[in-house]
Amino acid sequence: PNPEVGTWRDHLVWDEAASIQKPGSSSDPLAKLAISHYRLLEAFRGASLIEVRLETGKQNQIRIQAGLRGHTLVGETRYVFGVELSSTITFGRQALHAYQLAFRHPLSGRPLRFEAHIPEDMRGLLSRLRRREDDASSSRARPSSGNV
Repeated sequence: PNPEVGTWRDHLVWDEAASIQKPGSSSDPLAKLAISHYRLLEAFRGASLIEVRLETGKQNQIRIQAGLRGHTLVGETRYVFGVELSSTITFGRQALHAYQLAFRHPLSGRPLRFEAHIPEDMRGLLSRLRRREDDASSSRARPSSGNV
């Protein structure tokens, strides 16, 4: 994403019939404001690893907000907007992971925090993306035949 750090603000409307979140307008009484703060952690060819902190919690919020800006999640099939280039990055699900969840207990008000490390399949995806970067860097560094 450009810039590398920022905030996404969108009005979203839940479409019951399609069971999907849709972009809405601030004048739509059914639209709810969705706010996400993001930052780039690592950039690859054709993909980026970003951290997103939700200020609001709408269903599928990260998926739709990223997609609306042309940053469709690897493995995403539902929230794809506009003309998408066919991805050369294959993954069997959305590359989305909730590393940390924090909230106040609804009855006691006590702060709760849970962490879950990145699952094995996503670690494998990140390794593949890093290898692609390494391969691209080493091929650019090699002189082509005929050059010294």
